[in-house]
Amino acid sequence: MRITSSQALLDMKAAVGRIGSYAASVNRTNLSMVEDAVERNLVILYEASKRVSPRLRPRTFWVRLTEIGERLEFRYDAVTSAEVWAIVEQDLPVFTPVIDDLIAKVKRDQKNG
Repeated sequence: MRITSSQALLDMKAAVGRIGSYAASVNRTNLSMVEDAVERNLVILYEASKRVSPRLRPRTFWVRLTEIGERLEFRYDAVTSAEVWAIVEQDLPVFTPVIDDLIAKVKRDQKNG
């Protein structure tokens, strides 16, 4: 089954939501598990982003998302805990409205045919 841009954007939104929930529940006893869950969802976010039509992709956003995803996938051994939390704290708040705007744009485009 081919995933549409619309579905990929919804998957991205869901991954960001899960990351936010995990980050909010972190404590000293579950830190490692939460970091693993956050990293996994960052990879899902990256993988879903590759399925979004290139015509929809805001350049700066996609460059940063690609940097994060490729680092987590291909340089996972060099990713630090501090780096993961910096992504959560600095990048995700920027990603959320961009993804929401893209979802709204796709819905408008579908509605207008």
